[in-house]
Amino acid sequence: MIRRPPRSTLFPYTTLFRSQARISKQGLFPELLDDVILAKQKDVPSNDTIAFDGVHKNIRWPGIEALMESYEQHQQEQQLEKEILLEQCNRLKSDNQELNNTAENLSKSMADLIQVKMELDAQRLQQHAAIDSLKRFLKQMR
Repeated sequence: MIRRPPRSTLFPYTTLFRSQARISKQGLFPELLDDVILAKQKDVPSNDTIAFDGVHKNIRWPGIEALMESYEQHQQEQQLEKEILLEQCNRLKSDNQELNNTAENLSKSMADLIQVKMELDAQRLQQHAAIDSLKRFLKQMR
């Protein structure tokens, strides 16, 4: 069974004020809710100051200072974390560059060593060939 919407468009608005009045009677933020309810009943725009009989009354929103302080602290922590991460990133970039230079130098050294090995292998083969020819010559002389 599908529920029909309420017939009155004022339902949420009136329910809101009934719940505010109920909260005010229970003692939760009474000074705030009483001021807001009175302001709404007198059609006074709700902002930080409300004028009643020519007297401006400041509405203190409980917890807003703590919220702002925690937000500022969060921003400071994020900035500090960003600075630390940028410092680590720069250090890692320099370490990476040093490792790349070391790898390039090792690669060059490896290429040089392979070239020397090939030259030594060629010399060894020539010396073995010379020794073999000496052995044959000595066999022939006997």
